[in-house]
Amino acid sequence: MIRFINLTGQITCDDDDFWFAWYDTITNTFMSFDDIQVFDSWEDFVECWKETKIYPLERFESLFKKKKDLK
Repeated sequence: MIRFINLTGQITCDDDDFWFAWYDTITNTFMSFDDIQVFDSWEDFVECWKETKIYPLERFESLFKKKKDLK
């Protein structure tokens, strides 16, 4: 299963910028896309996803839309 991980405020204590990553519960690892694991926008993620095309993009999009506003 893929999990959306909201990293906002987790990278540095006073960092309020939006950051997120994807976690694969089958392999127990953070997922990499074009050798990048942490993203600051949906657009940046899509650009990296295009290089690997791991899983359909819609799978990530539905998780992103549900979780992006939660902190």
